[in-house]
Amino acid sequence: MTVHLFTAMVGTLLRTASAATAADTNVEHHQSNLSIRATSPSRDLSLPRNKVIIAHIIAGWMVVIPLGALLARYGRTYFKWLRYHRIVQLIGMIFVTVGFALAVTFHNLIPGFTHFSTPHGKLGLAIFVLGWAQSFLGQTGHLLFRSRQIRYLNYSHIILGITTFALAVLQISWGFQEWRYKPPTWVPNVFYGWAGFIFLLYAFGFTLIPRERRQAAQAALDDDEEAAAAAAAAAAQAGRKGSVGSEQTLAPASDLDGSLAVEKKVSPA
Repeated sequence: MTVHLFTAMVGTLLRTASAATAADTNVEHHQSNLSIRATSPSRDLSLPRNKVIIAHIIAGWMVVIPLGALLARYGRTYFKWLRYHRIVQLIGMIFVTVGFALAVTFHNLIPGFTHFSTPHGKLGLAIFVLGWAQSFLGQTGHLLFRSRQIRYLNYSHIILGITTFALAVLQISWGFQEWRYKPPTWVPNVFYGWAGFIFLLYAFGFTLIPRERRQAAQAALDDDEEAAAAAAAAAAQAGRKGSVGSEQTLAPASDLDGSLAVEKKVSPA
């Protein structure tokens, strides 16, 4: 009986040791996968290609595109802003497109990794689509306003632009959390401070709306006065042409009467 008890105890210990070894193996395998994912080249900020991606995205969304939005917000009360707004926003979207294309290309080259499998990648795709949709919406709204004086698309353009920029700020903040080569803590703080400053500066621009409306009303009044003056000038010119035409028509008749009078005086003789 003692032998059977000893055999049972040894068997139990062996089974426990085997289970523990298997558990340790699974843990090590899981940790190895996490380590491989964490040390993936796609997450190494020290690589030049990743620096190029980040530089294009931040330059596009945090510098160039906000500059174009501020030109539209403040410039409309001081100068002809639309041309500059278009050029700057197009440059900003080119930066964004290059950064987005490089990110998708480099990440999809990594075996077992799909760029759009993470929330960061999915949100990046959504923001990229919204950015170009915003550009087309702005152009369509401008054409609609010029032809029919309808501003609904212009208002939608402003709202969508603010929303897209806010999502871009969120997207970049998620990117800070995914990099293997962590930036110093002050880098995200400077980034958030800059984003907040842009929001405040843009919001302050809405205080110029009353001035913008007064200028628009004055411009409409000036256009009406110019149209009225042009109509009056055209009417006066038409009147002058009519009077000249009537004089030219009456002149031959008077000459004819004169010749007849002469003939009447001469004929009795």
